[in-house]
Amino acid sequence: MKIFGSGPAVGLVHRFVLENRLDNVSLDTKLRWGRQLKDIIGKSIAAISASKWPAPSEYVNYESMALGKPIIASDALGNLDMIEDGGNGYIYRKDDFPDLMEKIKLLLESNIAAMGRKSRALLEQKVSVDKFYHTLIAIYEDAVKQREEDNG
Repeated sequence: MKIFGSGPAVGLVHRFVLENRLDNVSLDTKLRWGRQLKDIIGKSIAAISASKWPAPSEYVNYESMALGKPIIASDALGNLDMIEDGGNGYIYRKDDFPDLMEKIKLLLESNIAAMGRKSRALLEQKVSVDKFYHTLIAIYEDAVKQREEDNG
């Protein structure tokens, strides 16, 4: 397992890995974007998005879905819009590590390739240029209609 990222618990994670002699786990705290991130995700079987904050969505989720990878994500709000539990990955209760471990086991027992295809399809369905354009135009049309109604 390769852990990428940083945060308040990075020291704790590092100590845990060392103290438990987890030779199959590495921790890399360098922030990566673009080609480097794509290479890392491309070589993985899945991504784990461990966000605690209710952000709209994690960048790593979009990159993972674009590359056809399933995602195990916390139940932070933005993740709930992009991850279909059992479809393109699994949702675990944030800060519930036994639940996270259970979802990792479920993923490893799943058809990972099919979940990856579902990830890519969901991304194309939810975050396509056409969808964005039509949603934006609908917002503008509603705003113009509301202004016309307000001005009488």
